[in-house]
Amino acid sequence: MVSVSFEADPVGRPSLIRVKGAPPDAERCVRNVIQSMRFPPFEGDGVHVDLPLTFHMVRHGQSAEQPNPQPPSGPPLYIQP
Repeated sequence: MVSVSFEADPVGRPSLIRVKGAPPDAERCVRNVIQSMRFPPFEGDGVHVDLPLTFHMVRHGQSAEQPNPQPPSGPPLYIQP
């Protein structure tokens, strides 16, 4: 589980990005992805966003007898202004 928080500013860019619970290499990767995100511009103050991420190990080359891991249940992730 990795905790990500940031501010979506009125021009549509994330700022004040914080990543907790990840090794340094993964933290840099998550931070780079968040920095590349763009949101529709809006009026008013920036919006605080908390984004918990859960990572699951996927094993390649599983035989037909081994079940595939099920994706986490829950609503799909989407971003609205």
